[in-house]
Amino acid sequence: MTVTRAVVAGVALLAAACAHQPRPLPDEAGYPGTLAELGRVPGNFMWRQSIAARYGTQGGRFEAVIQKQGDRLLILGLTPMGTRAFLLEQQGPGIKATVYVDRALPFPPKYVFLDVHRTFFLGIGPGPLGDGWQQAVRDGETIRELWRGGRLLERRFERLDHRPPGQIAIRYDGGYAPAPVPHPGRIVFDNGWFGYQLTIDTLEAEPLDGGGPAR
Repeated sequence: MTVTRAVVAGVALLAAACAHQPRPLPDEAGYPGTLAELGRVPGNFMWRQSIAARYGTQGGRFEAVIQKQGDRLLILGLTPMGTRAFLLEQQGPGIKATVYVDRALPFPPKYVFLDVHRTFFLGIGPGPLGDGWQQAVRDGETIRELWRGGRLLERRFERLDHRPPGQIAIRYDGGYAPAPVPHPGRIVFDNGWFGYQLTIDTLEAEPLDGGGPAR
């Protein structure tokens, strides 16, 4: 399958685009979280997304593609000119990055996967929950979700030890209904732990049936 132009959610893209950062970001160990088992996530699909990112007074807009097949997740980030910037790959628990530009990634690749997984794969349960706020504790975090009419409206993460303090809050405009080929609407990802915001618009969603990787 030919993958069209893209950009992905994550502090990575914003950090790469901004000449100055309001404060240093922590290393990989400073961003707590556990990735989902991709083999248990239903469906194989490709999302083409446009992301507006803000970190302090800096910001930018990007495009990216997220492609999930079995236990493999690929994220292709592009430069503003439409050329490849980097390709991130998660295969099972392993993560690797290929950089196509003449600078190193200013962040651990796991940052991006944690944001994507929290947004789409790390909910309280595999299916729709009852209306109202629902809560669960997992991997040292309290997860709260707001559901209405079978659609997810908001998801929040907070560390039990408050390290880091604050919350990650994800708002789904119009609600999000996971499906074998989900098509998210506008999503606003507020990382209160590290002070950045992502506004994610999914422009295209397609099923995959064994097509090639994002290249």
